[in-house]
Amino acid sequence: MPFGLPPDEVNARLSQVSYYAHKHQVIGAWDILKLDAEPMQDGLRVRYSMKASARVPLPEALRRLLGGALTIFQTDEWNAASRTGGILITLKGLPIKAESRARLDPTTEGTLMVSDWTLSCGIPLLGGLIERVLADDIEPRLKLECAAIHEAPAP
Repeated sequence: MPFGLPPDEVNARLSQVSYYAHKHQVIGAWDILKLDAEPMQDGLRVRYSMKASARVPLPEALRRLLGGALTIFQTDEWNAASRTGGILITLKGLPIKAESRARLDPTTEGTLMVSDWTLSCGIPLLGGLIERVLADDIEPRLKLECAAIHEAPAP
């Protein structure tokens, strides 16, 4: 995910607790509740719960299984010193998990966030399908996250 901002500025925004509530709003979540925020050596960890809907078409069987809105628990960690972080996402009542590790790399045009995602679903017969649907849902949300970083108040 490219940012037209210098690495120090992107890193500073990712290091602010206030950025994460803003990010969730931009991505389209509602009923956003900060569960806790704790400083870590050279960084922070923030946990939220929120409601969201999938941004990709869902097969009927999956739509019935998930119901309306999803209740999401998300933990974001950011280490300002190493310019690395991670995300852990779980869904209430479902054996679904998404994890990401990310780092910031400087470019001639600003900053590139490189992230690696792992998705897992323990629902028999539908697990692989759900993982593919979640994978398709990640990219549009990452584009919104890029917008959120640009809109976030400068540190």
